[in-house]
Order: sequence, then structure tokens, then C-alpha cells
Amino acid sequence: MKKIFTLLAATMGLLSASAQQHGAMTFAGKSVFYISAGSTQMGTTETASDTVRYEGSDLTLPSMKYNNMVIPSFTIKNTKYTGDHEGVTWADQPFTATVGGKEVKGSSLKGSFTHDGGVYKLSLALTFNYGAMPMPITYSIESYYVKPTTKQVSVVVGGSIGPYINPSVTYDARIYEVDGQKQLDIALHEYSLDGTVMGDILLGSHIIKGLTWNEEKGGYFRDYSQDGITFHFKTSQGMDGNYGFTKGGNLLVKMNGTDITYAENAFQPGAMPFPIVSTFGKDDATGIDHVTTTQQQVSKSRKYISNGQLIIERDGKKYNVQGIEIR
Repeated sequence: MKKIFTLLAATMGLLSASAQQHGAMTFAGKSVFYISAGSTQMGTTETASDTVRYEGSDLTLPSMKYNNMVIPSFTIKNTKYTGDHEGVTWADQPFTATVGGKEVKGSSLKGSFTHDGGVYKLSLALTFNYGAMPMPITYSIESYYVKPTTKQVSVVVGGSIGPYINPSVTYDARIYEVDGQKQLDIALHEYSLDGTVMGDILLGSHIIKGLTWNEEKGGYFRDYSQDGITFHFKTSQGMDGNYGFTKGGNLLVKMNGTDITYAENAFQPGAMPFPIVSTFGKDDATGIDHVTTTQQQVSKSRKYISNGQLIIERDGKKYNVQGIEIR
């Protein structure tokens, strides 16, 4: 009997160590929150992208809001599970946590962490009471791993102006499945470029969703020019606002597992008549046909300095670097 208990203890120790090999992982996905009053559900709230953190046997939930009440983010420690870093199951279990001096008393926690073909998925369902609140809260989430990658970004304006370099820019990648097809979301963090022809510029954060595999280009690709995305664009020469992508909004991303190895983004903010092309990491070929075509067109334009200002002539019209036509 002693040998059996020793074997069980050793096995659980190995599972715990194996589950912690992945380190801290952040997941994002759609969540549903509601309060139960008997058979009635109140305050049902759906959030398109909530964030959960998973590390070893600990789970950190996001903050939740109901009317004027805010439940701060809290961590459930030492959850019980079976499996390893490739797949974990949480059988239905009670739990407790403390946040802001109030107790979180859970009557149910269950879920799973799966890894299938490069798609890491975390599904959770919890029921708990918060502080002195008499009615239980139910929270569930279907989420996918968000992996940050930091590399150098190189930016070229108008096909030949630049490149301008920022050595440390972060993109977040999130691979998931829709009807059996892998899709990729990329969150571009805010970054700056100094000393460009437009002065010092700041490109705001934004998310490009729904990239799908393109065999010809050898990566995940999306033309996002019609997706209604806006981002903050600021220059030391006067541009400062939120701009959409009028044309040429194309993103190609090459992956190695959950890591981004290379990305190329071609876009034209606002009324700018020529493209900005940014490359994330290094690659031998662009793979984006639209970028190549646009660059060839721009290369035929004439650029010169007039009264200390860069002027670009194209198709018989003159533009400044902000894309404003000079008449």
C-alpha cells in the first residue's frame, strides 16, 4: 500500500511539473457573464475579447462588471487537474480566492486546455459568489493563446523613402479555428519612428483579424482595407488623428508554430496617395502582389525638395508627405 501511495505522489508530481513547463500563457476570447436569481438570468454580458492567464495550476480571471459593481481580476491558486502541458482537464471542483479584501467562493470550476495542430485553446466555466452578494455569478470563456513576438520593424514610404528602423516592436499572434479552418489575428503594438521625411511619427496600436492561409504567398494573408479598422497616426509635422485604411491594406504573416517569423504590412492611411510598407523581421521575398505593383507605380513618380519641403509628383499632381495635394 505504501508503494502505491508513493507511486501516486510521484505521478502527480510529474504531472504538476509537466503542466508548468509551458510557463505563463495568456489567452483571449469571447466570454459570457450573468447573475442567477433562481431560474432567472440577469445582467447577461458578452465580451468579444476577454483575457485569461494560465500558469502551472493557477488561473487568473479578468475583471467583471455588473451595473456599477466591478469585480476585480482575481487568481484561483492550486487548481486540481489531470494531464500535462499538451492537454489539461479540470474536473468540476470548488474553489476560493480573495480580492480587494472580499472572498470569492466558487461552487464550480471546470474546463480544459488543449493543443491540436498549433491551436492552443483554453475553455473555462465557473460559478461563484463574490463577497456578501447572495446571488451566484456564472462566467464562461472560450479563448485561444496569445503569443507576443518582438522584432525589428523597417518602414519604407512611397516605395523608396527610407527605410526607417525601430529595433524593438511587438506583434501579438492568436491562432484559432472557425468551422475547422485556422485563422490568425495580429495585434500590432504602438511604435514610433524618428527622423522620417514626415518628422518623428507615432503609429498607434490596432488589431487585424481573420488572416487565412494563402498557399501561394506561403503565409497567413488578409486584405483588410475594407474592415473598418482605424489607428492613431501622429507626426511632428502636424498630422494627429485617427485614420482608416483607404487602399492597399494588406498583411502577410509567416509563422513557425506560434511564433511570428516575418510579417509585411502595406497600407495607405487617410488620403495619402502612396503606400507605407513595414516589414517585421526579415524575409527574402515580399509575397504581396499589391505591394509590388504599388511600389512600381510610385517608383515612376518624381521627388524633390521645394522650400525645405519634400514634394512628390505623380500622375501630373503634386503631394506633400502627408498626402495632401498641392495646388
